[in-house]
Amino acid sequence: MLQIGYDSRMGKFKEVTATPCNCPMDLSTKLSYLTIEPSLCFAPFKSNFYLFGGPRLAFNINKSFSYEQKSNPDLPPQVTDYHLKGDFSNINQTLVSMQIGAGYDIPISLQNKKMQYVVSPVVSYQPYFGETSRSIKSWTLNTVRIGVIIKLGKGREIPIPLTVVIPTPEVMFTVNSPKNTPVDATIIETFPLVNYIFFDLGST
Repeated sequence: MLQIGYDSRMGKFKEVTATPCNCPMDLSTKLSYLTIEPSLCFAPFKSNFYLFGGPRLAFNINKSFSYEQKSNPDLPPQVTDYHLKGDFSNINQTLVSMQIGAGYDIPISLQNKKMQYVVSPVVSYQPYFGETSRSIKSWTLNTVRIGVIIKLGKGREIPIPLTVVIPTPEVMFTVNSPKNTPVDATIIETFPLVNYIFFDLGST
């Protein structure tokens, strides 16, 4: 299967006070990616349950952030707050990682209907390796997805093969072959004798 989507990695740190002036800070980002995720599906128990896994490619399309440093609430009011907007530097434009997951197909239409609909709850996991957003920081993410896939398809009627019934005859014929009697064959052979001796021409 192939999944293509918009992957939003937005995040916010609200009212963090880690500055020397004890000033509250707000940091938010609109980091997002375009993802391409081809996967192979495998049904281990020959049932509606299946597993899938494959590589994951992510292409960065947004790396903006907003940083705001407010005044210290314990000190007299300052003139202005510090506010900065921009883009993160050293962003890895392409991420290569993987994903694994599982799902279960639940048919919601009758089996003899031409249109078939299936609802498939799925859960997938994307590990942190390969998910480093910046080349100068250890900013990684573990992702767990829970969702529902709706599958639909159109079928065709399969004709039932005709069964030919041969009626049982009312009269039965039976043929018994006679018993074979072996016969010994007598053969008489006659070989003529010639009272001459022949030599090749010119020999002694």
